[in-house]
Amino acid sequence: MFRNILVPTDGSELSQKAAAQAVAIAKATGAGLTAFHVAAPYVAPVMSDGGSTMREVVSRKDYEARVSTESELMLDAVRNAAAMAGVRCDARYKISDSAADAIVHAAQEYDCDGIVMGSHGRSGLKKLLLGSVAQKTLVSTKLPVLVVH
Repeated sequence: MFRNILVPTDGSELSQKAAAQAVAIAKATGAGLTAFHVAAPYVAPVMSDGGSTMREVVSRKDYEARVSTESELMLDAVRNAAAMAGVRCDARYKISDSAADAIVHAAQEYDCDGIVMGSHGRSGLKKLLLGSVAQKTLVSTKLPVLVVH
């Protein structure tokens, strides 16, 4: 049925629940997994006159190092769950300003034939039905998408 399932993760409890479902499906069908994380792009610090709050200034290089470290931690959770079930799992991350677009492109790039993802992630207010990333992914791909709530 499936050969390779994309599992987007943001480290949230719901994305971990989706990963557990993906592991179960992969184990039952003999598929492999590709864990995938999308990080927000670097935003150059902006200095202003009269601002009363001080923000930590982070260089692009330091930001990318942090993204790498944090992404690997999130991806490790999926890799470990897959390993415990005896399921093959690759893991990748990308920096992008559109998580949904990055997910759809990753599914194509890594030859995935299905996507299992949480209905919403860490992005602020929760939508009533679906988070914006899940919704945009659903309308942007022809692959089957299992949305875990």
